[in-house]
Parts: sequence; C-alpha cells; structure tokens
Amino acid sequence: MIWDELGELTAKQKQLVTALEIAKLEEYLPYAGRYPGRHFEDQAAIARAFVTKMVYKKGFRIGVVVAH
Repeated sequence: MIWDELGELTAKQKQLVTALEIAKLEEYLPYAGRYPGRHFEDQAAIARAFVTKMVYKKGFRIGVVVAH
C-alpha cells in the first residue's frame, strides 16, 4: 500500500489518498483513442489535480489581463 512506500503521512495526505482511492477517477474517463483531445494519462492527472485542490481547499485562479 502507499502508506508503506511513503512512510507516515499527515492527516490531509491520508484524506487525499483515501479520496483518490475511493473515487477511482480513471473508470469514468473516456477511452483516449475514441475521442479527440488529451491523452488518457493527461486526463487522469488533471482529474486527480482537481480532487487535490478540493481536499486542500485551494481555489481556482483565473488570471485577468488588463490592457492599458
């Protein structure tokens, strides 16, 4: 298990690992060869990043460029 490989995890890290294991995001992503767009590995990484942001309660930043 991941606990054995990484050693002692913080409570927040345990929460993230548990959320990712329960969600099984890869099962809900479309097959990469079927649709145009990002590769499956990229889709999975992006999905995991969104879960991480939710667990760590980080907001989504949208940059606004103002022309002078």
